[in-house]
Amino acid sequence: MCTETCHKRIKSDFAEKKRILIKRMSGVAVVCLTADIWSARGRSFMGVTAHWLSFDSTATLVDRHSVTLALRRFVGIHSNDKIAEMLQDIMNTFGIDKKVVCVVTDNASNFVKAFICIGRDYATDNGLIWEDHKDFVDLEEDFEKRKIRRIDPRKISGC
Repeated sequence: MCTETCHKRIKSDFAEKKRILIKRMSGVAVVCLTADIWSARGRSFMGVTAHWLSFDSTATLVDRHSVTLALRRFVGIHSNDKIAEMLQDIMNTFGIDKKVVCVVTDNASNFVKAFICIGRDYATDNGLIWEDHKDFVDLEEDFEKRKIRRIDPRKISGC
């Protein structure tokens, strides 16, 4: 197989898998995302994954689902507006922009500000009143307040 044919097949397979994932996400009620940006060899990338639960017809069995939505090149400064723009584009692409209930990140200030931008835009677009407040959970602080004991996952049998 020549290089050109290989590239065409990869692009075609990617487009088909993406179409299937978009269709699958249309049936999901609520989604939690994870997002991070990292750099290697002078290049930055943003990775976004989606997580949700599905229930059987009797609502007794629960299945957990996780998929990678995007791994995109992030060019330039990791500013909150550029992060917000890329995250919004990814959520719009998969039709989940109104389904996301939680986003887990490393709590860097640029991510926190990005979610404030997304929230403000969502409120404006939907005729809602936006109030500046901090509804972000700082897990370190939350662990201390609630006296939550951390468990090392390597010490749990069966994992």
